[in-house]
Amino acid sequence: MCDTCAKLAKAIDAYIAKQDDDLKEDLENEGYLESGESVDEATDMEDDLAEALNRETERVADQLDKSDDVGEFLENTWGVIQDSSALADDIQEIFEDGFNRLIPKLVNAYLQDTDMYLVSDIISMRTTSWIGSWSESLGSLMKLTSHTDIENVLTTCLNAGKSVAEATRQIMDRGIRTNYQRARATAVTEMLTAHSVSRNEGLMQSPAVESKEWRHSGTRRNKARPNHVAIDGQVVLKTDKFELRGNDGAMYYPEYPRDTELPASERINCHCIHRGIVNSNVLGLSLEERKELQRQIVETDDQKWLAELDEQNKAKAGIEDPKTAINSLLPNANYGGLSATKTVSHSITPSIIQEPNAVIDVVDKKGGVSRYIYDGAGKIVCRIDNSDHGKPKIHPFGDHGAHYTRALYDKNGDFTKYGRNMALTSKMRRLVKDIIIE
Repeated sequence: MCDTCAKLAKAIDAYIAKQDDDLKEDLENEGYLESGESVDEATDMEDDLAEALNRETERVADQLDKSDDVGEFLENTWGVIQDSSALADDIQEIFEDGFNRLIPKLVNAYLQDTDMYLVSDIISMRTTSWIGSWSESLGSLMKLTSHTDIENVLTTCLNAGKSVAEATRQIMDRGIRTNYQRARATAVTEMLTAHSVSRNEGLMQSPAVESKEWRHSGTRRNKARPNHVAIDGQVVLKTDKFELRGNDGAMYYPEYPRDTELPASERINCHCIHRGIVNSNVLGLSLEERKELQRQIVETDDQKWLAELDEQNKAKAGIEDPKTAINSLLPNANYGGLSATKTVSHSITPSIIQEPNAVIDVVDKKGGVSRYIYDGAGKIVCRIDNSDHGKPKIHPFGDHGAHYTRALYDKNGDFTKYGRNMALTSKMRRLVKDIIIE
């Protein structure tokens, strides 16, 4: 990195450290829980995002430096670089990992804010799906924005007759400035979005919460949006949506502040919160009764979520109905249980093709089980793991990290890879209850 760039990066680091302290204080004052850990997570995501964006900028600059002129680079090389870029995948992984670390902790905190004795050990399919789909969208959006910025610099340099060396310098200079700023703004916005999603999940799981209220909140460091102030105190049922008139005049129906269905103009730098309105009569029920109500709420929401999704939305969200993916494909599968037809040692990895309707358990040295489930044609459907494999940060699902991953196939029906890890639904847990660690 050039001396000037290094000095600028150091100045940015010092500025961000001061911003972090201010942000922690602001979040605490505005009613956000786990503010210190949240800002730390945002800082980690910010660092990883800046690194990924800088790495992409340097990759482009290196290839440009090998070209004879800017026009030749735009015509012959730029398209290849865009097509071969891993930036979207890298950013998706950053957010997915960050959300999976942060959201389960926040859900539990916000649930216990309404009922201190309840614990969230299962995240709903709605929230689990959101983590994957929104992380994927962020990766695509940030890649597009980064490449658009670079292409604008290249086009400007071409029209001005600039040399390759000058175009390379401008790309690097712009990158070191905009990459850190973009990483900061995006990490903070998405950390706050994770709070909204987690709070909504916590309110949804709480039997004592029947309604939710939009509360405008902000500090002297944040300029208030008049339309957000206007709906301060709006109360709706916790399963309903708020009504927000956008600055563009359109009516929006967000589930919560910073809902990803809102345009960026209504999300970025928004510090509003929503809170649950507690029915004290429900808190008077026994703990066992409230736990059972919580379980029923999650199960009902899972069923509702699946009913809302058509096939296109399921593919986009990266999730399949377990009843379709397992129960209907396997004659020996039912919600009373699904037993293994074969058990093998950890040194054996089952192939993607087995006997029709096979269910193979791979048992590791510590007793962890990976259950491979096959359809009527003998093709792998999914793998269910009953532990986090000793990696709780990668598999932050409940107390023991039980999770599943789908087998993905191309348009020709050929296996390509396993998909992202996802938390088990309550029905899936009952389906493989013989291997679940309680």
